[in-house]
Amino acid sequence: MVVNQINITNLSDLTDLIRFINPWLGQVTQAMSNGVTFQDNIRASIIKVTFPSTANQNLQVIHKLNATPVGYLPIRLSSAATVYDGVSPAVGSSVLNLKCTVASVNVTLLVF
Repeated sequence: MVVNQINITNLSDLTDLIRFINPWLGQVTQAMSNGVTFQDNIRASIIKVTFPSTANQNLQVIHKLNATPVGYLPIRLSSAATVYDGVSPAVGSSVLNLKCTVASVNVTLLVF
């Protein structure tokens, strides 16, 4: 017994196209309605850290990107400060080295 399945290569008219696309659109609508998060769309980690009690000291931040980070953004700081690159880690490292101009600052980072 041969079963004819509808696929993109054997659509004969607009009705077939709608029948082919409809289940997929339902899945996309359901995913969007349930809320797609920022992390669902890009490889990123949100990490909370506290910098050392001395300003401008290197802090090793462990991330779980399974890749060398492209960059980072401080998205929340407990006081006015600047976060900047520390000692360069090895390529492919799970550690990001950062420094901060103010001591003991709590920072939430988006690492991507």
